[in-house]
Amino acid sequence: MSIPDSQRLDADELLHFALRAIEGDDDEQAIAYLKRAIDAAPQDGKPWLLLAGVHAGLGLHDRALEDLMHATRLSPELHQAHFHLGYVHLLMGQTEEAELAWRALDELAADDPLRLFKHGLMLLTVDDFEAGIAALEQGLALSDEAALNEDMRAIVRQARTTLAAER
Repeated sequence: MSIPDSQRLDADELLHFALRAIEGDDDEQAIAYLKRAIDAAPQDGKPWLLLAGVHAGLGLHDRALEDLMHATRLSPELHQAHFHLGYVHLLMGQTEEAELAWRALDELAADDPLRLFKHGLMLLTVDDFEAGIAALEQGLALSDEAALNEDMRAIVRQARTTLAAER
């Protein structure tokens, strides 16, 4: 089945095909659809969030950061965008910027996985490994986002290794 000419697709259809390309590890095609979705719906932050994921997967962290800033500015209700913006800042060693990006998550329920992940990661930045691991594991028990869970599990493993080495 061939994919329809993207010139005639609306933003939702373009996002659908972008997600299909992302699932098929076709980054080039995903980026093309996402950029067209952005052109079709310039006030929607979701295509920017998805584009950030593709850029991050390619190691283009500066671009991912810019994409996430667009996503949070255009769609402040996209809590995933706020989480990932803070996470990228944290990966880049920018703890204060991560905290600022994550302030939007404070409105979430105390047992929301994104809020628990944020809390756990911040605890790890101050070397409170036991509490950080506990918060991350709480978030993992409640989250159904496979890719994010994989990242958080890797952080838990690393934190456990660091904690064991300190003992």
